[in-house]
Amino acid sequence: MTDAPLPPASDDDANPVEDVAETAPVVELVDPGSVRRAPRFGAFLWTGALTGVVVGLVVGLIVFPSHDRGWTLAIFVTELMAAGVLIAAVVAVLLDRRSVRRRRQQP
Repeated sequence: MTDAPLPPASDDDANPVEDVAETAPVVELVDPGSVRRAPRFGAFLWTGALTGVVVGLVVGLIVFPSHDRGWTLAIFVTELMAAGVLIAAVVAVLLDRRSVRRRRQQP
């Protein structure tokens, strides 16, 4: 290794991305119609789980008010939470497929 200074950068070494960004407006570089709107699976699953918990609590308290509430609530909450997550996952997958299909149909 030498302690010689590096030669100055020439204009030929300029970043081509910067050149394009300087000469072309953003509207010409980005097609806003090509953005795919896919669902966020985590949000769907959490929403399904919380909905299942609420419905499980309501059903458990209304259907069997006089029985052992602890076990009844635990069973209804667990089963309906799982069902809510499953339904939310199916809805998210269907919406994802729909967004892919729409993306392919665009010119």
